[in-house]
Amino acid sequence: MVQVLAGSTLFQRISKKSTAVRWGAKAVSPCVIAVMGISGSVGTTHLCMMLANSMANGLKVRTAFVEYGVHDTGSACLHLAQGTKSLSGDIHTFQYAGIHFYRCISEEELIKISAMKYEAVILDMKYGSKEVMTEFLRSDLKIVVAGMNLWQAGRLKAFLKNEKLPSSHWRCVTLGYDRKLAKKLEKEYGIRVGLIPAERNPFELSPDGFLELVKLTEM
Repeated sequence: MVQVLAGSTLFQRISKKSTAVRWGAKAVSPCVIAVMGISGSVGTTHLCMMLANSMANGLKVRTAFVEYGVHDTGSACLHLAQGTKSLSGDIHTFQYAGIHFYRCISEEELIKISAMKYEAVILDMKYGSKEVMTEFLRSDLKIVVAGMNLWQAGRLKAFLKNEKLPSSHWRCVTLGYDRKLAKKLEKEYGIRVGLIPAERNPFELSPDGFLELVKLTEM
């Protein structure tokens, strides 16, 4: 059985909220984890699915996976939706592996989802609009996913120059590692680039994979 590590983590905060709800305390807002990809093909959705699985099946809390904004028609969520029972009669809301999925959600729809007694909400986002950045900055935990090849690293550099966010306010991770390039970016911009090993199947996490996700949420 996978256990949560000691220390102050978002996982523990969610667990405390979950206990309060179960024992009849007043409703609380969900913990929101925003995972924003700097570009396509960096593993953003894969990481979101790993996190959602950790929440729903590791912590046993009510979890929503939200594709925020417009996503392309070949998205992983769409492929899941086409073979899964819908929650509302269409392919925009469905359930899989104990997780509620919402596709291509607007700001107004996100407000409604946040009021639906979920304990954790995972936002799958792509950098590139003011609306996305607004929701990213509102979240409890802000994670930026970047690729570590030359052209993807260039997108990360542009993000760092344009947004100028204090490094303490967000975390940068990658699912593919070029240690030399990561070290250069860390030194140049004063950030830390964390490696999250990509599980082959995000819905079948290994104990080590789960613990890596817990470390990612350390406050």
